[in-house]
Amino acid sequence: MGVSIDDLLRSWRLSIGTFTASIRQFAREHAIAEPVLLQLVIDAHTHSDSAMVAAASGHREAELEMVGNERHRRADLVRGVLYGTLSPADLRVRARAYGVEVTAIYHALRARPRAGQTTAKLERHLELSGIPHHGLITVIDGDLVGFVDRAPGPDLPGFVGIGPASRLDRLEESFRSATRALDTAAAFGMEGVHDLESLGVRPAVVADQEVGDILVRRYVEPLSTLPHDMGDTLARTVERYLSNGRRIDPTAEELVVHPNTLRYRIRRFEDIARCDLREPEAALEVWWALQRRRLNPGPPA
Repeated sequence: MGVSIDDLLRSWRLSIGTFTASIRQFAREHAIAEPVLLQLVIDAHTHSDSAMVAAASGHREAELEMVGNERHRRADLVRGVLYGTLSPADLRVRARAYGVEVTAIYHALRARPRAGQTTAKLERHLELSGIPHHGLITVIDGDLVGFVDRAPGPDLPGFVGIGPASRLDRLEESFRSATRALDTAAAFGMEGVHDLESLGVRPAVVADQEVGDILVRRYVEPLSTLPHDMGDTLARTVERYLSNGRRIDPTAEELVVHPNTLRYRIRRFEDIARCDLREPEAALEVWWALQRRRLNPGPPA
């Protein structure tokens, strides 16, 4: 009925106070002994406290049920928008109930907390950054998903995938892009907000496992012939070398080795893998293989 628990308890206390005053007046008028009156008041308060506990518990259960129903309705709307399962008429009716403008432009969003973080805390960070100013976010399958009128800032904790802008009734493709961006960022441990464009070819590394495994066999498995951890050392060296744009000095400084040591390692890798990292195609294939190896850590098989 919309009565808050505070108002409910205040009215209950008021009624008990009125009842106590009434029986005191009745006792004076009929000369009832004080011990009898005291026991009656004690019994009244005892039963009153038990009833208040029951009423408060029932009120709380009703509140949780209402919140759960509201959350369920919100999730149904968000799921229908992002999976494209709502008819245009149903979409207009449901969106209007939440103040969502059907003709506006939105981004699909999917976010996942990092290790040690809760979904609620990540949602709080989104709210503090003003997301969503317009739109809806809810929890589906353990992820925060929804649609927002603007992309969040890049410095959010956790992993956030954002899709391209589109109309509310055409967000299905945007949501697929957001999901793929999220899965890629989480696989590579890249926190913050990402779209497919910002991730380069990494989504292909995650999705096309067959190509990645072929490249690992071509460029990484030969390193298993080296003694001790030399294979891992060469792999890490080449990965940093490629990530630094094949520049010797910055890579040597990052790895804390002499530039000549770095050059030796690169030549050693090229000899074993039978490739020339100066060739763009070979450099891309080796980078792809090393990223695939990164997603499946362990010594070269």
